[in-house]
Amino acid sequence: MPSSHPHPTGLLVTCPVDLCCPEAGFTAAEKLRVKGHTVTVPAQGCCGRTMLERGDRQGAAILARGMINAFAGCASIAVPHRACAAMVRDHYPALLSVDPVWADRARHMAARCHDLADLLAPHAEPCPDRPGLQVTRTRDRTLRHLDQHLRSVEAQLTESGGRVHWASDGPDAVSLIRQLCLDHGIGPAMLDHSPLLIEIGLEEALARDGMTGSGMMSVPLIGISGALFLVAETGSAVILPSDGKAHLLLARCQIVVAAIDQIAATLSDAGQILQVLPQGSDGPSRVLFATGPRATDEADGPDHFHLVLLDNGRTDLLDASMAALPGLAQRAGWIWRTLSRFPVLYRRATSMLCRLQRRGGSFQARWRDAGHG
Repeated sequence: MPSSHPHPTGLLVTCPVDLCCPEAGFTAAEKLRVKGHTVTVPAQGCCGRTMLERGDRQGAAILARGMINAFAGCASIAVPHRACAAMVRDHYPALLSVDPVWADRARHMAARCHDLADLLAPHAEPCPDRPGLQVTRTRDRTLRHLDQHLRSVEAQLTESGGRVHWASDGPDAVSLIRQLCLDHGIGPAMLDHSPLLIEIGLEEALARDGMTGSGMMSVPLIGISGALFLVAETGSAVILPSDGKAHLLLARCQIVVAAIDQIAATLSDAGQILQVLPQGSDGPSRVLFATGPRATDEADGPDHFHLVLLDNGRTDLLDASMAALPGLAQRAGWIWRTLSRFPVLYRRATSMLCRLQRRGGSFQARWRDAGHG
């Protein structure tokens, strides 16, 4: 196909891909070509991230200069490992800030450096006639930065006075919620009919312990709901109470269970999601954005607010669905970082990988052998 990117895109292959996962490098190059990029792989070494992590700023700066020279002729730079991309974007300008010329070159390289996943799936154009498709694309983009968005929710909710709890699976979530009910000791809990609460079997578990109240309670002391999704921008949990359970939101202690993979990056994204959800008889007015306990100058809201972030196998599913290319590099990068903490193992691994590269087993060697130059 004719190239839609006439200027070359340089592939910064990273040490994990170059030495541990060469096939991932070829897959990256092919995927970029399919997207219309003219791919080049300049001769390159390490980005210096491992040296910087070990405290060797001078050594990292030397490697940074070499990398800047290597990619000087590339209009854009694709990096399959997010940590290495962050090294170029976030640390190169600071490492070389003493020399104005190198600092300027570092900033120029940082501006051209992109995560491979972002180049392969750039921001989707609005699709007003197909809002469901737009939401799907937005969700895919959000999940690529899931850790960052979850940390944002945790930080903002904690700042507002709420507490965030992480549950690895259903039993862990049930145990956490049971303990929260006991800690507050302000009476029985009332539960929403949320699929998330059904998923973890919460109502049955609390009922066995005599910790649930009658459905006729006008104002429950502890209300437990399941979130539709989270909003990273505001640290909010979006709740749509089931019919007859709106009074749960008046509880003195509010506990919300949210799936870690159901998250919107911004309020605008949240609005898109709500537009495609089927609405009940009460319409969108029933949607609540819960952002923590009530402030001292607020008349309404819970005294205590807890958010339980539920994994329950979702991380494994996400890893499987995104395992193609960036996942391989991330796993290899984790191995490399782990080795770097043990000097003897690190030296042995480095020696072994250097021998591998000399024997032509690295991605760069195989790329040259394939006639790509």
